[in-house]
Amino acid sequence: LEWWYALYSVEDLHLVCNEDLKYHASETLSEVSDFLGLPAFDFSGVVSEGMYNVGENSGYDTATEWSTAEKVSNKDNIPISAELREEYLSFVKPFNERLFKLVGKRCNW
Repeated sequence: LEWWYALYSVEDLHLVCNEDLKYHASETLSEVSDFLGLPAFDFSGVVSEGMYNVGENSGYDTATEWSTAEKVSNKDNIPISAELREEYLSFVKPFNERLFKLVGKRCNW
């Protein structure tokens, strides 16, 4: 991402954390819409239908209900030991911190 920030000003780039789309979808979509200069839109109706592009529903024409989407998104989780998880988190922490400093935003990783 550093080269994007070398080419464009901070005001021209907008980072979206995936977790924000999942847990704060309407608010996050409104922020993206505002960033793009689009007219205000109430996304709550669309969000209440479920998640898009999940499981067998590829694309954005069919929503997957939230309860089903949760099952689908959690099925690929790989169980790892607490020790390996801690080792991994320690390894990626400086890279994540560098990213958060660059973009001026923290994701809940």
